[in-house]
Amino acid sequence: MGLSVTMSLQADLRGSHPTNVVNGAPEFGSRERPKHPDRLPPVQAGNGQHGTRTQPNCQGGIVLDHIYISVSDVPRSVAFYAAALQPLGWRELGSYDSSTGPADVPDLYGLADEAYGSGVAVGSSIWLRRRQPGETGLYVGFVADNEAEVNAAYAAAIEAGGTSEGEPAIRTYFGPNYYAANIDDFDDNHLEIVHKTFNPPSRPHPQ
Repeated sequence: MGLSVTMSLQADLRGSHPTNVVNGAPEFGSRERPKHPDRLPPVQAGNGQHGTRTQPNCQGGIVLDHIYISVSDVPRSVAFYAAALQPLGWRELGSYDSSTGPADVPDLYGLADEAYGSGVAVGSSIWLRRRQPGETGLYVGFVADNEAEVNAAYAAAIEAGGTSEGEPAIRTYFGPNYYAANIDDFDDNHLEIVHKTFNPPSRPHPQ
């Protein structure tokens, strides 16, 4: 498979994640997380289905830890993801230089949420890498804390060159509490921006 849905498999083999991130916080090891199949129904609060977790995260806030996304044009894709995720509080981290690490880890270009590297909460990050022949796309969902954030992220993604796969709306087939928008990037990677009304805020918001 051409991309890593999480870096946990590589962490099992090497013991940790890359730590020489330029202009950003280092990437730390994490427990293995299951692969998220494309468009599985959402996990409802407390039902524990689909094997996404064995215990509820009572602190809330984290939906993904880190994901590799293989892209054909790194600068264009960095700009796209920076624009699409900025309304959700994400930022560019910098890059990982593969020349200083294991041969099977490529150059990486990171973006992360506000909590990443803060030391006060668990954060999430994504890492873009240049796509190699035969690699496939990815589907990933990002947390939004309200419908306005879903709308803003969707609009920013479309303006940055993404293709709509579903305008912001309640996804009734997932339930009345599931407000989402879907976007395709330039390489058949599928983004979902989702607000679930039963979730607490994922990060502090200015009053």
